[in-house]
Amino acid sequence: MMTEEVEKVSGKVGLRMNAGKCETMVSNNWEDSTVITAEGTNVKMVEDFCYLGSHKSRTGSCDKECMVRIGKAASSFGRLSNIWKNKNIKLTVKIRLYE
Repeated sequence: MMTEEVEKVSGKVGLRMNAGKCETMVSNNWEDSTVITAEGTNVKMVEDFCYLGSHKSRTGSCDKECMVRIGKAASSFGRLSNIWKNKNIKLTVKIRLYE
């Protein structure tokens, strides 16, 4: 009912909801039978999604979030290999950068 109301009110000012881009996630303590519709079609239910760069999970698990952050850190450190190998940069500067 709430999404239908949002569609109705936003339609009055020229906005519309794109059902193809919408996803829903029901938390662990809600029933799986919850159906949300947009533009007359059912919105896809997902187990987890990324919102503002942070991964949210239906169960509240942070495993995926941790893996993504570790991957980003590893990628950043991989791009610094020229600095680690450079003999002209002092070890103290490298240590400060690492920390």
